[in-house]
Formats: sequence, structure tokens, C-alpha cells
Amino acid sequence: MEFQVKNVASERIATQKILSVIGECLDHFGPGCVGVQKILNARCPLVRFSHQASGFQCDLTTNNRIALKSSELLYIYGAVDPRVRALVFTVRCWARAHSLTSSIPGAWITNFSLTMMVIFFLQRRSPPILPTLDYLKTLAGPAIFT
Repeated sequence: MEFQVKNVASERIATQKILSVIGECLDHFGPGCVGVQKILNARCPLVRFSHQASGFQCDLTTNNRIALKSSELLYIYGAVDPRVRALVFTVRCWARAHSLTSSIPGAWITNFSLTMMVIFFLQRRSPPILPTLDYLKTLAGPAIFT
């Protein structure tokens, strides 16, 4: 990897080169990794692939702090109540069955958007099933966000 990023003009180009190598490795050596796509000119470059045995689709990127924090938040919400993950999974399956989502790029609603709508719904119930982000921030205290 070090060879790939020497003397590059920008961090974006370095990221594209690293993801290109990772995509090649997944395509040739990743057990069960199929449909590897290197989407390097996107706003946030990524490698997309499916894991054949589990049926999961994965988007792999680097240096994307927002995606990392979003993933952490979704993990926390899933841990707060065990029903959350099951409901999100059910809504995603329902949306796919009714052609509201697709793995093909286009004018589809994303799984992330569906997940956020489910979380919003669960936060707005009376009584709320999930806490809001503001409430989680007050529980965490100021040291977390400095």
C-alpha cells in the first residue's frame, strides 16, 4: 500500500489507489466475495461487493468519519432495544419485495434512508421506544464531544 500512495497529488487520489488495490484483492482472493465494483470517482470513493454465503452487500470506503459515526449510532440504537434490528431488517425486506429499493444505482430510496425513517418513527412513539440523539448527547456528557 505504501508504494501505491507515494508521490500522489492529493489524499483523494491516494484513497482511490488504495481502494483500487483492495478491490482487486477482494475480487481475486476474497472468499465468497462476488460482484466486486470499484466506484472510485464517486463523491466518496468506495468498493462495493456481495458476500455470497451470507447474501450481504458491503460498501467499503476509507477516511469517511461521517459514515463511521453513523454506523456507530445505528449500532447503539440496535443495542438499546433488540426489536430495532428486526424491524429495520423487515422494513428493508418489504421495501425490496415491493421494488422500492434496488442494488442498481438509480432513483430508489436507500436502505440507510429506510433505517433512519424507522428510527425516527420509534423516537416519535408515545412513549418513545428509542431516545433522540440530543438525549443521548446529554447522557454522554461534554467530554465525548470535545
